[in-house]
Order: sequence, then structure tokens, then C-alpha cells
Amino acid sequence: MFNWRNTMTTRQKTINLVIHLEGGLIHAVYTDSPLNIRVAIQDLDVEGADLDEIATFPDGTEFVGSIQSAIFNSMCIDEVFSALDSSFLTESKTADPQQENYIKMHAKFCPNCGSANIESYGAMEADGDLAWSHVTCANCSSTWQDNYRLESFSDLNATALKLIKSDSERGYWSNGQGWVFDVASATKFSISRLSLYLPAASAMDAEYITLSDAKDYIPNEINVGDQVFWNDPDQGLRSGIYTIDAVLTESGKLLHGSDICLLKNDAGSQAEVFAHELS
Repeated sequence: MFNWRNTMTTRQKTINLVIHLEGGLIHAVYTDSPLNIRVAIQDLDVEGADLDEIATFPDGTEFVGSIQSAIFNSMCIDEVFSALDSSFLTESKTADPQQENYIKMHAKFCPNCGSANIESYGAMEADGDLAWSHVTCANCSSTWQDNYRLESFSDLNATALKLIKSDSERGYWSNGQGWVFDVASATKFSISRLSLYLPAASAMDAEYITLSDAKDYIPNEINVGDQVFWNDPDQGLRSGIYTIDAVLTESGKLLHGSDICLLKNDAGSQAEVFAHELS
């Protein structure tokens, strides 16, 4: 079942956003639109960022990012835009009070005469995340179109899925890309559609595993004796260049970010760390 939210799209031609920053940090994103707007923040300056703040593009480029939901605050929009552009209020604000009131009243009354004797007719139509239905008023014979936007889904009865993994290839099989290290890019197979065919892996170790057991592989192979940079999560107090002294996994390899290894440096310091803390 899909949930549709009635938006009764207004005649506002432009959606305006204000990104509020303090000390270089984004505190909020404001909008003058009633739509559900999300904004992705991308900062290519990753120096000093914690690992859990860093995202990676398919080409390996890293960036600091977050997803913010825009907060409806038309007063903030008016004040900020007017301070920057004295003609803003007269040129860009074209909201229709009639439509705003219709949405406020949850589409229960005719926008023309105010009668509650209204009725949808015909089937709801949809295209992508938008849907619409036609409505008529029995009191004044007005007709109009209600507009909806997909908001969520519910009552999902999900089938079990499996992936093809290979430790020797350090990844999961994707029908379009071959072996990939992240679960999101892998092809998911329904149990009812599993094939006897498995793609070639260097150690012939390709196998099906359940999606719930899958976790991302680290993209680069790291072995005992390799020099790495450890990003100490404790405010970076012991961050620096170390040598892998031992790999504390059953396979003897660092495959996933949660795998643990032992580090040492030239000063004799040692530390047990997670693979995702290494770069």
C-alpha cells in the first residue's frame, strides 16, 4: 500500500531555500514550499572529518555529506531574500490564498463555494511519484483536480533475498558491473529465482548468502607488513602512520570494516583497531 499526500500544488513558480550556517556548520535548511523537500549537502573538503561523516562516490572520490529535511518557514525566506534583493517580495511571492486554505482544510470543502458536498470521480491517475484525481462540487458544479505526492509505503510483505559473494574477489556480484565491494550495488536474487550458475571467482569461492548476512567489503586489500594511516576515533590523539602487525580474523584477512587488526609504530606503540579506521 502506498501513501499519497495531498499537496494541491500552488501557483508558486519558484521554490526558495535558505541554508543557515554558523561557524561553517549547517544548522538548518528553510523553504517557503509546502512540499516535502530534502537537500543533500556535499563538501569535498574532508580534512579533519570523522569517518562516519565521509561518503564515497563510485569513482572513489570522498566527500563530507548529510541529508537535511527542509523546514517550512516562509517568514525566514521573506526576511533573508528581501535583505539580499529588495524586489523579492513583489516579484517572486505568488502564492494563492485559495489553494493554501484548501490544503489547510485537508481538501474537505469546495475551494469555490466552501460546500462540503464534494466528490471525487473517475480513477486516480499516477505518474512517477505524482498522482491526481478529479473532484466536483454538487453545490456549485465546480470541478477541479486534486494533486498528490507519494510520501511513503507500508505493509511491505518482503520476500527473502540473496547475494553472490566471493572473499577472493572481495565483493558481491552485480549483473551490470561484475564484482563490487558494497552491498547496495550488488544484484539481489529472489530465493525462488536462484540459478545453479555462479560467476567465476579467482578462488572458486563464489556462493549465495542471505542479504541480512552481507556487509560491505573494504575496497583495498591490506596485509600484514603494510603501512597504513590510522585515524584514531578518540579525537585523533594517536593518529599516524602504523604497520599492520597482525590480522585478528579467522581468515587472516581484512575483508570488512568491522574486522580487527593489530598495529604498531616505530615508537613501539600498539593498538587494536577496526579496518574502517584505516586509510
